[in-house]
Amino acid sequence: MASGFKVELRPSFVRQYRKLPQAQQRLVDNLIRDLAALVNLGRPRSEEARALGRRLRVKPIQRSRRVVPKRMEATYSANGRVVWTLDGDHLVLLYVGDHSVLDRS
Repeated sequence: MASGFKVELRPSFVRQYRKLPQAQQRLVDNLIRDLAALVNLGRPRSEEARALGRRLRVKPIQRSRRVVPKRMEATYSANGRVVWTLDGDHLVLLYVGDHSVLDRS
C-alpha cells in the first residue's frame, strides 16, 4: 500500500471536536497525526509501532467486540478518548470526547 491510509472524519466527530476547548483540540490534532503515522507504518510489530501504540494507549473497545470493522480507542488525555476504526484504506475517526464516547460505539 504505497499511498497509506486516508483520514476520514465522521460528522459526529467534527461536531464533538468543535465543542472541545482549544487546548484539547491541539491534543486531538497531535493524536490524529500520531495515529495516522501508526497505521501507516506497515510493520505493526516494529519497535516504533509498539512505542506509538503504548503512548496513544491504543486498544480495542471491549463493549463492541462483535462490531465489524473493529472499533478502537486512543487516548489523548486522562479522560479524553478518540474512537476510530480502519475501513478499507481509510482511518475513520468516529467520536471524540470524554470516556462516555466509548458508550456510543
